[in-house]
Amino acid sequence: VRKEVRELSVTERTSFLQALQCLKSSPSKIAGIGSPSRFDDISYVHYRVMNTAHNSPLFLAWHRAYLYTFEKILQQECGYQGTIPFWDWRVDSTSPTTSPVLDIYGGNGRATDTCVVTGPFANWRSTFASAQCLQRDYLNANQGLVSQSGGFSRESVQYIISTYKNYNDFSSNLEYGAHASVHIGVGGSMYYLTQSANDPLFYAHHTMIDFAWASWQSVNPTTGYQYNNANGAAVISSTQVMDLWGLKADGQPALVAKDMLNTTAGPLCYTYSSSVSSQVPANFVKRDDEIPDLKCREPLPEAFVLANNWPLHKIRQHEKDVCDFVSFCNKDGEFKTHKKRFRAMRAQYRQAHKEYEQKIDGIVKRYHKH
Repeated sequence: VRKEVRELSVTERTSFLQALQCLKSSPSKIAGIGSPSRFDDISYVHYRVMNTAHNSPLFLAWHRAYLYTFEKILQQECGYQGTIPFWDWRVDSTSPTTSPVLDIYGGNGRATDTCVVTGPFANWRSTFASAQCLQRDYLNANQGLVSQSGGFSRESVQYIISTYKNYNDFSSNLEYGAHASVHIGVGGSMYYLTQSANDPLFYAHHTMIDFAWASWQSVNPTTGYQYNNANGAAVISSTQVMDLWGLKADGQPALVAKDMLNTTAGPLCYTYSSSVSSQVPANFVKRDDEIPDLKCREPLPEAFVLANNWPLHKIRQHEKDVCDFVSFCNKDGEFKTHKKRFRAMRAQYRQAHKEYEQKIDGIVKRYHKH
């Protein structure tokens, strides 16, 4: 079972962080690439697939294979006995910069150069795609986590899960939506997709993206396990190999697309926890009169979109669609009632979280009829 970072016990968390340190201090196993460590091997692979595993139907499937391999290497080569955790940034979207997950991963970069100099990854350096310190800039007033939080809120993510019924539409809107918002919001190394896998926080972020895919699959049992578009045509061959550029765990066969569809079947064989920490987040709104309106995400910077060869028009349309839904919710009496009830049920937070998502599903349907 993959757990949310805050669900790990102190012992589990320590073991995971030590396993990451182990990878950073272990020698490379991919010859001829100039990698200084096993962790950098893993980062190198993500750097090499920029044009195939992004802005394409391979986005979700390839990253699922990549994370599975990363997890197996942690277990086999560093003796880690757990699974990779995910960062449920939906929980933190109302006050993202106070998330304890960020503190666990070492916090923000220093003001002078955004280099991370505190925590378990202090003074880490990268080799691919740029030789530099590990950087974060999530307190940036212009495009930090606060400005992007509307893109990874509970409501925005649930809108994507509830609205799109085929793989291609869901994958692309998740990639340009919550996925991009967190990359930009964390900033630094995460801002540049070619460098992003140098930050250990990348893996918690992308495991959350995988969690969202698994959640979408569970509520779309007919189309959720198919690689198709709105017309039912296949967008990925079921036998397409997930190219990992020589990265593999011991005994790991070549992974193909059809292997990536079901997390509970072989070779993957994992599930996810229900995610929400048993401790109500410190930044959770307490009083009804403190409940703010939902926020639209700041538009993705055009330079970021164009640098990654993403379709600007499609992204702007996605931003408008989600913002229109947010505006509808802010005016909708039924939504406000559910929102207040959600915040009132502090003692039953896990159950309230589940019920709230179910209510949003219904509101999404009413919005589309509106």
